[in-house]
Amino acid sequence: MFESLQKLFAATRVRREEVPYVVCRLQPGTPLERVVQLQPPPLCVAVEPDGATVFLPEAELPTLQSVVPVAEHDGPWAVFGLYAPFDFGVTGYLARVCEALAAREIPVLSLATYRRDFILVPGSRAEDAQAALDSLILTSGRGA
Repeated sequence: MFESLQKLFAATRVRREEVPYVVCRLQPGTPLERVVQLQPPPLCVAVEPDGATVFLPEAELPTLQSVVPVAEHDGPWAVFGLYAPFDFGVTGYLARVCEALAAREIPVLSLATYRRDFILVPGSRAEDAQAALDSLILTSGRGA
């Protein structure tokens, strides 16, 4: 499995979003039709029994607040997209990413989609996170 993980890191490209993001909590039962129709669309809308969480560019927070009540929000967060040809059978990828950030005491939120993973770190730690991710990709892709 180590070889598969090494190949995955060798193929990973990290792209940092240019704008800061916020994480918002909506109350349970908040209608989401207008939320998912926002332009630009949110990065993610996660629905749970105790409410929805919305990840979107910080500049779009007033627009979100104009269409639905926002219970609370936090930010700014820097968003890093991890672009790789994911193999759902490979284990340890996200663990290695989180370990690299934890080694520098960088808090992390993670989101996974079918095609990529997203890592969110506090905006004030974006440069440190970029260095950690760049180092991880470089060394793990070579098998170090």
